[in-house]
Amino acid sequence: MLLLFLNLLLNFPFVQTGLTHAIAGYYSNKLHTKIHIGRVDFELLKKLVLRDVYIQDQHADTLLYAGELKFDIGQMSFKNHQLYVTNIDIEEAKVHLVTYKNENSLNLQFLIDAFASSDTVKSAGQKWDIAFGKLTL
Repeated sequence: MLLLFLNLLLNFPFVQTGLTHAIAGYYSNKLHTKIHIGRVDFELLKKLVLRDVYIQDQHADTLLYAGELKFDIGQMSFKNHQLYVTNIDIEEAKVHLVTYKNENSLNLQFLIDAFASSDTVKSAGQKWDIAFGKLTL
């Protein structure tokens, strides 16, 4: 009964957006930068749409702004830990890739470093296989 209630609750856009704001807040704190997602929608059953996405770099300048990020989920298996995103559409995008003075890498390197695994020991949990199809700008 609880699972049914949670499933119904997650179908409301304000709940989806609230969860997304919480996740964006978590990563904002973790990465020490501003991350904002204005709204979240699910179109049909397998399309996730993030609206008004904003990510700052470590110099408080715009790294990415997108009016819409659409993810077409082709296949997802919790049992097999697999996710295949067939298409990513990015609309109204502004991307500022910069190498600042006295720095050796692009301003997005902190994101790459944050999500790169430095763990050389295999964990007990199964990792997810995530694959992407095409990217449309």
